[in-house]
Amino acid sequence: MQSVRELTAVAVQQYIRGDGHRDPVPIRTKHVNAPRERENADLGETLKNVQRQLMLEDLLVHDPVLSGEDPEVVARAYQAILSIAPRMASNKEVVRAALRQTVHSVAWNIQKKISALN
Repeated sequence: MQSVRELTAVAVQQYIRGDGHRDPVPIRTKHVNAPRERENADLGETLKNVQRQLMLEDLLVHDPVLSGEDPEVVARAYQAILSIAPRMASNKEVVRAALRQTVHSVAWNIQKKISALN
C-alpha cells in the first residue's frame, strides 16, 4: 500500500508528464510552446496578408470591371473593406462585389474628384 506522499507524488508526476487525465499537455511543454504559438500566430497573419495581396492583384489584373479602374482607388477601397471587416476581406467573391460597388458609388467618385483637386 502506498503512502499519501507517494500517491500525491505519482499524481503530480503524471500531471507534469501528461500521463494523467487532467491535462494532456505537460506544464513544461506549455511554457516551451508559448513562443512557438506566438510565432505561429505571426506566421499565420503574414500568410493571410500575402494571400490578401495576391487576391487583390488577381482582381486588379483579371476582373473585367476592376482592371479598368485606377489601382490606387481600388487599393484604397480594399483598405477600407479590410479595416471594417478583416474576415470578409479574405473572401474573393465578396471582395469582388464590394470593390465593384465601392468604386462605382457616387460617394466614392465625389471623394476621388475632391482628392484630384487637392
